[in-house]
Formats: sequence, C-alpha cells, structure tokens
Amino acid sequence: MVEKKLGKGLSSLIGFSKKDEIIMISVDRIKPSAFQPRRRFDQKSLSELAESIKAKGVIEPILVRVGKNGDYELVCGERRWRASKFAGLEKIPAIVKNLTDEEAFEISLIENIQREDLTPIEFALAFDKLIKMGYQHEDIAKKVGKSRSWVTNMLRILKLPENVKKLIDEGKISLGHAKVLCSIEDKDLVEELAEKIVKDGISVREVEEILKEKRQKALPFPIKEKIKSKIQKVFPESDLKIKQRKDNKIEIRLIVSKESIL
Repeated sequence: MVEKKLGKGLSSLIGFSKKDEIIMISVDRIKPSAFQPRRRFDQKSLSELAESIKAKGVIEPILVRVGKNGDYELVCGERRWRASKFAGLEKIPAIVKNLTDEEAFEISLIENIQREDLTPIEFALAFDKLIKMGYQHEDIAKKVGKSRSWVTNMLRILKLPENVKKLIDEGKISLGHAKVLCSIEDKDLVEELAEKIVKDGISVREVEEILKEKRQKALPFPIKEKIKSKIQKVFPESDLKIKQRKDNKIEIRLIVSKESIL
C-alpha cells in the first residue's frame, strides 16, 4: 500500500528558497519552542545522534525564528539541537525564518508527523491546540494528510482517565487498544481493561471480546450511574467502584476518609 503523503509538504509551508542563508548560531542562544508537540525525547537515541554529530557534524540545518532578547526559538530540529549540546558543539547550522505562532506550530507538528515521532497523546494534544487556534477537524485532516475520522478518534483519547492516558503516552497501550477504550462510557471498566492490557498483554481483538461479553452481562450503565449518584450524595469525596459479579449480585467498594463519617 502506498502511504498517503501530507496535504502540504514542509517545503511549501516553510517557503525555503535558494536565497535562504545558513548561519552558525550558538547552541546557548537557542530556546525550545512552546509549540513543540513532542514532549518526550529518548535519551539513548539522543546519545546515538550525538555520537554521529561528533563524527560527521550536523548535516541538516535546524529551523529557528527570532525570539526575545535577541535569542532564537526552535521551530524544527530539536533532536539535532539537543544532541549537538550533548556532543559539546558550541554552534549549530541554522536557517532563520520570520514565522507567526500559528506557522511555527504547524511546521513543527507536520515535521514530527512526517518523522512519525509523536505518541497518540502528543498527536491528540497537538490537534487540541489547533482546535483552540480555530481549526476544524476537516482542516486538520487536510493539513496532516489523514482522514477526518482519524483526527476525531485521536482527539477522543483526551477524554480517557489520566492514568490510562499516561499508559498510552508511555507506549504500554497501543493506539488500537486506545480506540476500543474510547468507546466505553464506564470509567471503571476502562481502567480495568487498561490494567489487563498492560498486565496480560491481551490483543485488541481479545479486548473487544471481553468488552462484548461484559456488555451482555453488565448492569445497565444508567442504573449503575444512579446507584453511584445516590452514594456520592452522602459521601461526595469517596472513591467508589461498582461492578456486577458473576452471581448477578452488585458489588460496591467504597473508600472514604475518617472525617467524612464522623
């Protein structure tokens, strides 16, 4: 299958030309971008890149824009910049462009997508930023060369419980698993299945089968929420879990502070 290319390549976004001058900039005058969608940098990979830079130098210049106080802000090439610092370089080749916040973010996002460097959570957070900047799902899909439904599914990941999002971000839960978890309304069930995915290494198909079986036997979601609502009226700060047992009885686990029952 031929991989679908991005709707707009980096070269067209950045507007490189033969007149662009490559200059040497002190690594200490360059600051990370607030618009960098990537939040994690693998230390082993950076060390390997640093060794390559020691041997061959920085082959591809980074892209920066003028920042505050005469410094520069990174747009593309944060791995090269970080690895250059590890390698002990004082200066790094760079191209300086006059870019708006929106242009800088868009370029940084698409560079990472082209390199397949982002986790599902980083994709989702980046898309959420674009939404706040006024983009529609369809706009984002065209920018990154994906379908509208793919963009929508990525954004749905942000609604998962924080501990589950952390597992996805760490690569312990795949995007395929995450999509199945996004289809579940019951937060407790999401967390239960997420734990099982990590602990037992079950496949996406196995998760779907478990979910199908549980839905056939489960206490209807509105009834479960009604029980939870009544208990939380009495103990609003409680940690509450409700599940239906195999013998068709309801099991309620309630953890409350001593102060709330005195």
